[in-house]
Amino acid sequence: MQPTGQVELSIFLTGLPKLDTTSQTDPFVVLFGKSQGQVLELGRTEVIDDNCNPGGFVQKIIVPYYFEWPQPLTFKAYDCDSKKHLDNLAKQQLIGEAETVELAAILCAPSQVWEADLMLHGKNRGHIKVVAEQLAASSLAVKFIFACTKLEKKDLFSSDPFLVISKATESGDWAPFWKSEVVKKSLKPQFKLAEVPMMKFGDADRPLKITCYDFDEGSPPDFMGELQTTCRELEEASRNNTSLAFTNPNKKGSKATKSRGFLHVQQWAVYEAPSFISFLQKGLRIHLSIAIDFTGSNGAPSDPRSLHYMGNPDQPNEYIQAIRSVGSILAPYDPAQRFAVHGFGGKINGNVSHNFLLAPGDGTVEGVAGVEAAYVQALSSVQLSGPTLFAQFIANRASVARSRGPGTYEVLLVLTDGVLMDAAQTIKSIVDGSETPLSIIIVGVGSADMSQMSVLDADTAPLKSGSKTMVRDIVQFVSYREHASSPQGLAAQTLAELPSQVLDYHKYASKVGIPFM
Repeated sequence: MQPTGQVELSIFLTGLPKLDTTSQTDPFVVLFGKSQGQVLELGRTEVIDDNCNPGGFVQKIIVPYYFEWPQPLTFKAYDCDSKKHLDNLAKQQLIGEAETVELAAILCAPSQVWEADLMLHGKNRGHIKVVAEQLAASSLAVKFIFACTKLEKKDLFSSDPFLVISKATESGDWAPFWKSEVVKKSLKPQFKLAEVPMMKFGDADRPLKITCYDFDEGSPPDFMGELQTTCRELEEASRNNTSLAFTNPNKKGSKATKSRGFLHVQQWAVYEAPSFISFLQKGLRIHLSIAIDFTGSNGAPSDPRSLHYMGNPDQPNEYIQAIRSVGSILAPYDPAQRFAVHGFGGKINGNVSHNFLLAPGDGTVEGVAGVEAAYVQALSSVQLSGPTLFAQFIANRASVARSRGPGTYEVLLVLTDGVLMDAAQTIKSIVDGSETPLSIIIVGVGSADMSQMSVLDADTAPLKSGSKTMVRDIVQFVSYREHASSPQGLAAQTLAELPSQVLDYHKYASKVGIPFM
């Protein structure tokens, strides 16, 4: 069923309790929905460090709106206690949650603004405001470069400035949607090239506010100045090489209009941005390969407790369930329906292999049923062994992706019980693989500690291997058990990052001169 539209939710928090000893709270918000009785995560904001009154989050949550369906939403605010395990909410501290509300109720609220108190054990733990806006489809994007001059010193010798762009909403709020990097110790910072979808701005004449802050470790940032403008005015400033002045409207009299520094729009270009769908329409061929864990940590297939146990034909083991569920989600994107099936961590003819084919010839099989059949056949001939090493088969698929040529993209699905033994080498393979048309979807089966897989996901910080940093994020981790009972949630999590990863590769390939389409 097609959604009626896409709704962007801007989230604001105020009045949070101070939960950290040496600094303020580090809040973020997670949105949960329900599908077929199952609670699913629909999205989350970024973490704002050291701020009990963070105001608006830059990271929006976009949800499909189905007019015909009830869509109950629950907002939960957390204090980030471990960025390394950000995906594991059990390792974060719950600040409080708002009452469950229907998406339709937010859309029907005055000015599409919904507010509630955050509660925990009957106590008020702050306030949440949600501003909804329906997104208009657009393929346009904006590339821009900002610089500033004559900023004020907020620290002893200089400042650590960064910029935030907010847009006006019908409710009268300013909803932030873009934040620059922090430029350390500079009163004339030069910011990096940014690329933002035009729909984030709204339109060319939507009022915008650009605010300059001074970053402070352990406390909220200091306000340095702000200005109001529009996309049209920013484009004119770039074309005419004119600057825009920051002021402080919180001051009184002439001090309110006194210049607090200047913004220079060194580049502003609106362009037609490619989309994942447009690449598919142009004939992008996606090739799917599967790597299955045959290490001893899964348990002997003859043991009913094993993840590979095949003794009950009416109850497929978790690997088969994952092959069917996740495979059926990814399969439609591979028109050829020929999938390469690999195993790792098993003994073949007495020798341990960390990258072996489960089918004769080139190792490809036809369809998801062929993957399942190859896996079942391998259980009778492959001896479970170990250790669990990812680096070799990831490097292999990166090599294959590099060799296929323009118009192709490789997706590697890894099914594993989550106990990784070659983290450094795997990170190197991922960092190297980020330069190829490759995405890796890791599905964790079983109940083992999956924290290593979350690290590989690199959602909070890019992976590094030695002095080399990944050029783009290529890994998505999904815990199968968390979504096994909800095909819709499993599909959403499995495919969540693939379109953006394809677009990110296109940007990288264009930059370094590699033909993609």
